[in-house]
Amino acid sequence: MKLDLPCRIETRVSEKTGNEYVVVIIQLTPTYEKKVFLDSAEIELAIMTYGNNHNQKIKMSNNS
Repeated sequence: MKLDLPCRIETRVSEKTGNEYVVVIIQLTPTYEKKVFLDSAEIELAIMTYGNNHNQKIKMSNNS
């Protein structure tokens, strides 16, 4: 199966701590978004691969 999903990387601020964090937002349906948290190495890899514009759309595929 291959499934292309719209997603984006965002920098957000935690309501609890006030700290910034980076999250991948995957649009699963028009009204439902899934947050995926990456470690710092994965964030750097995505930035190196797709650029440092966090608003840039990234295609993700499931090749199971």
